[in-house]
Amino acid sequence: MITISKNDGAIAIAFPYDAALVSSVKTIPGARWQPCGRTWTVPGAQAQAAVAWGEARGAAIHQSVRDLIAQQSAAIAAASAKAAAADAAPLALPENIRAALRPYQDAGIRYLLAHRRAVQADEMGLGKTVQALAALEVAGGYPALVLAPASLLRNWKNEAARWLPSRNVQIISKGKDQIDPAAEIVIASYDIAKSHRGIHAARWVTVVADEAHALKNGKAARTKALSPVVARAANRWLLSGTPLKNRPADLIEPLRMLGHLEALGGWRTYVTRYCAGEHGPYGWEIDGASHLEELRQRLAALGFVRRVKADVLTELPAKIRTVLPVELDAASGRAVRDAETALRAVLAGRVRDLSDVATDDAAGRRGDVLGALARLRRAVGVAKIPAACAWIDDALAQEEKVLVFAHHGDVLEGIEAHLREEGVGCVRLDGSTPVQQRQDLVDRFQNDAQVRVFVGSMTAAGQGTTLTAASQVLIIEQAWTPAEMDQAEDRAHRIGQTDTVTATHLIAVGSIDEPVLELINAKRSTAAQAVDGATEADAAQTIEAMLLARFSGAAAPAKPRSAKPRRKPGTQHADQARLDGQAPAQEGVA
Repeated sequence: MITISKNDGAIAIAFPYDAALVSSVKTIPGARWQPCGRTWTVPGAQAQAAVAWGEARGAAIHQSVRDLIAQQSAAIAAASAKAAAADAAPLALPENIRAALRPYQDAGIRYLLAHRRAVQADEMGLGKTVQALAALEVAGGYPALVLAPASLLRNWKNEAARWLPSRNVQIISKGKDQIDPAAEIVIASYDIAKSHRGIHAARWVTVVADEAHALKNGKAARTKALSPVVARAANRWLLSGTPLKNRPADLIEPLRMLGHLEALGGWRTYVTRYCAGEHGPYGWEIDGASHLEELRQRLAALGFVRRVKADVLTELPAKIRTVLPVELDAASGRAVRDAETALRAVLAGRVRDLSDVATDDAAGRRGDVLGALARLRRAVGVAKIPAACAWIDDALAQEEKVLVFAHHGDVLEGIEAHLREEGVGCVRLDGSTPVQQRQDLVDRFQNDAQVRVFVGSMTAAGQGTTLTAASQVLIIEQAWTPAEMDQAEDRAHRIGQTDTVTATHLIAVGSIDEPVLELINAKRSTAAQAVDGATEADAAQTIEAMLLARFSGAAAPAKPRSAKPRRKPGTQHADQARLDGQAPAQEGVA
């Protein structure tokens, strides 16, 4: 005879020993054997599951258990009604945010506000940052701490300044930096925060952890140090575009710091129920996965939201362009500064009039300048390789195919070497690739599931190819005209594409990238016609002159040089080729 009764908020299940019943009762989430009472107990939140289990086996169910279920149902109905009323009311957001939000983002903000301890796991490119900032503002959750990889600190500061310009924002970039008492949003890298005394001592109302899979390893010093910081906050929002759906063990530490692990039955129940956990000869083996749909539903109720582009495609524009600022490490920063110093020296000593190419001597001076500028651009591109590799790894973790574009061969080689080392299938197409092999590389990327990354130069691969197997595009190095970058982005954004394309541009903070981006944005609407009738090559020369004027302190020329004959698409102007640090292209790309 099986009996099910209520016992101090828990559900007690009693029956004479039966091996089959013991095995089956363990399938109820949170079920535990209590030797002192010789009963099995189940958390009160699982009363419905316990009753369903008992009814299937003819159990005697006490009325107190049914009353508890009725109370839970009533509470859920009341909460649902309250949530529906709240959903009908507009969020108390600044107008600049409200006007920019898409419906799925509005829903995501409401979810974070309803679940103050949650994982926001939207797919890459769906705007997790703005959702977190908007939820922070509505909640009034200041002071707030934002934890992120070092490469994303400037991006967070820029986004906070864009969406919440009235808020005081501070970046903690060194361990000795003191927290500004007036700062409402403090941004720090995981590595700095783990040992920063001020961060550990402060009482944060909100903690936002971006790329929160950085905290998945419970044995790592970073996780051990920062878990208490997260766990003390009222609002705990972990952002990660990596769903972790195929390895539930990766969610153990995030769930623990959110306070949700016990609601799922605690560590042992979680790993046996959802990680196919078994106690092997060397301890627990928890790398498996089981009952994933049940886990998904329970996580959604506790605080785990995940949307993919396919779910919200009708709400998104056809192409999203984003700028990702990255901080350079000390060694790369020195190399870039040395190249900048060399460029300024050439400009100060050799250049008088950038538009004067009438004599061989003037042309020689111009060549010196272009060579120095090419070396600077190359140094910046190489410096961004680690950040590019990290971005690619994140995209691949979401089971995406990726297009990667750059100008310089050593940048492409750095990316390719990383992918080979990681065992990631890739193809590379640049100016040295024989024409007869190019379509084969494109076909392999389009049709072979094992080929996950296309690495290409903008000149050789940025035109005439269809690469719709990917919807994520990474532009590592900025081109001289918007049209060249648009062409690269549109390898994925063309007929045959069924997903929204997200194009991410890496910008090295404090480098030549920033003025180039500013000039490109200023010229975007007229990039192919810097003046009436000008060609793209003339537009590139105009931007080049403006850029050099910035480094020399001279005024930019009002007009580009007289228009040159239009070259066929895919060929490269000789000056532009020198700017890219390579020989002029010998043939067009169809």
